[in-house]
Amino acid sequence: ARYPSLIKGIYQCENQYSRGNNPWQLIRRHQSGKYVAICEGDDYWTDSSKLQVQVSYLERHPGCVVSGHDAFIVDEYGNTISGSKLPENCKRDFTPYDLQVGRAWILTVSRVYRNVLPKEVIPELNHIKNADNFIVSLLGQFGGSKFHSEIRPACYRRHPGGVWSMQAFDVQHDDQVNSWFWIYRYYKRIGHAQLASHWKKRWQHAALYIFDSRLIVLELAKRFLFFRGLRSRMRVALGQRR
Repeated sequence: ARYPSLIKGIYQCENQYSRGNNPWQLIRRHQSGKYVAICEGDDYWTDSSKLQVQVSYLERHPGCVVSGHDAFIVDEYGNTISGSKLPENCKRDFTPYDLQVGRAWILTVSRVYRNVLPKEVIPELNHIKNADNFIVSLLGQFGGSKFHSEIRPACYRRHPGGVWSMQAFDVQHDDQVNSWFWIYRYYKRIGHAQLASHWKKRWQHAALYIFDSRLIVLELAKRFLFFRGLRSRMRVALGQRR
């Protein structure tokens, strides 16, 4: 390697994600710096000053634990799908409580945060496909967040090989509800009653919504098929009378 003291490869003989091990659990044990920045293999940054801007802000504001910015979305061919991934109401700073209860959306590709999270394995994380909500909630124990509108948006790539982005909306929603359940179980395990209660209610409400919605769709489908069959039988009956 050209910069062995700066760039260290972490190689695996077997795909850990396919074995049910969250990759974040693995790399977290190797994070030794003061700050952590994330850029997954299919995304990229576009602003050469981004890290300096974010680290400088965190250095000056000890009450802030994480900062982020926007991203634009491209398809597998590099065509721009959307100029902004974040909704307008998420392009702002968030309080520690906002982070803890899941009100904040800080894009993974944009995050720079203090290396303050525990190094030990969190068993609940291995049951979650997308750990973003979990990680942001954990960071909320150490401070709030900053949104940097002055940083040029990163690139978020959406392609058929994407583990998350190309899933159907209902599958993403189910996985998100599953995440909320395991966040609740984590806070219950460590004895944080207030946050455990919050995430339990959020999970239960969402799970009930999914259940009710699917029942409604099923009932509508049954009625549609019933009336279509009834209409066919009426046509047959009228034809016989003639």
